[in-house]
Amino acid sequence: MGYLELLRRNRPFRLLWAGQVVSQLGDWFNSIALYALLLEYTGSGRAVGLALLCQLLPIFFFGPLAGIAADRLPRKMILIGTDLLRGLVVLGFLWADHPDRYQWCYLFLFIQVSLSAFFLPARQAALPSIASRRELLAANALSGITWSVMLAAGAGLGGLVSALLGRPTAFALDAVSYFVSAAILAPLVLPREPARKLVRSTWAWTGLPDLLDGLRYLSHRPGLSSVLLVKTLWGISGGVLLLYTVLGTKVFVLGRDAGLSIGLLYAARGLGAGAGPVLARALHGDRPSSMRRGIGGGFLLAALAYLALAFTRNVPLALLLVGIAHMGGSILWVFSTTLLHHRADPEFSGRVFAAEQAGVTLTMAASTWWVGHAVDANTASPQTLLAFLGALLLLPCALWTSLQRWRPGWYLGWDSDVDLDPGDPALQ
Repeated sequence: MGYLELLRRNRPFRLLWAGQVVSQLGDWFNSIALYALLLEYTGSGRAVGLALLCQLLPIFFFGPLAGIAADRLPRKMILIGTDLLRGLVVLGFLWADHPDRYQWCYLFLFIQVSLSAFFLPARQAALPSIASRRELLAANALSGITWSVMLAAGAGLGGLVSALLGRPTAFALDAVSYFVSAAILAPLVLPREPARKLVRSTWAWTGLPDLLDGLRYLSHRPGLSSVLLVKTLWGISGGVLLLYTVLGTKVFVLGRDAGLSIGLLYAARGLGAGAGPVLARALHGDRPSSMRRGIGGGFLLAALAYLALAFTRNVPLALLLVGIAHMGGSILWVFSTTLLHHRADPEFSGRVFAAEQAGVTLTMAASTWWVGHAVDANTASPQTLLAFLGALLLLPCALWTSLQRWRPGWYLGWDSDVDLDPGDPALQ
């Protein structure tokens, strides 16, 4: 299934994809402007680290509730409602852009990401209902490419907009992007969702019985649970996002404003992440066994690129290595998402993706907090911290690769000879 063919044939996915394009482009305008704002008013790496934590922790705290909502409520309602609310919240950054009020940015950012915690599982759970199994890898790869391209374009343009037109313009454009996304999603028609078997209990109103039911579901499916942990293991390198900000201001300095250096590093991250799924799909194909092997290669590629980045001060080479690192990250991200879409039951898919989201944000938050503390305490140079995180990624790489070679059918709960054939009419 080609990407253009998918967009041409599948109107519901086309609408979902178009909304992603608009809103994610605005998000990166916002992020670059916000990081520059905090650096200007505080001059502290810890202040940016706290912002990154505000972008991570809400997904961990609200993930379980968001998963239950995605399995209980109409998913289209969640998608449009969270877009509208996020647009209103982002307008608050316009008021907070002041030396006496910048602390409010953390609250607005926390609320914005809390709403995103509800949007993401609903979107992931809705995808298998509008894309056939033959289309799923192409749909996930295109979503990953889109995220990457919007990161590259949004980071680069966000730095320029902030420098030329001012941060208020960047914040306003992000708010508008959410409203436009909601308008794009308004005509979306999702197939009638099957009646979900929710737990009946005196405590049902709390959502706790449904959460426990989801945990029982995962505990009896070790293969599904193991793939669910792939992104959680990737999250241990999350501190590099803070290091990009530090490296942009202290090592790879371009121009008078740190916004340009930071924007280029994030743009390189986006370009690499966009190329990853395309190259991996061309090399590995669409078969689940190939995707499982590709996940180990993604870990290795990212680890080696981070280690090399720690030893260079050449800006073009640094941008290339950032791109290669996130090429590896996007491979394992897209492949693990597709494997979950193949195996998660529809009535549990919201909770499955919320659990995955919570796991990765927890490890990313811990990594970011540790890096921010180490930067401010001057316990190690940014290059040393980067090398440590790269070496750390070799551990999940070794674990995943060794388990693939040691009875992979038992480990994943899937026999290696039952891979899906994309040409099978049953998958149409």
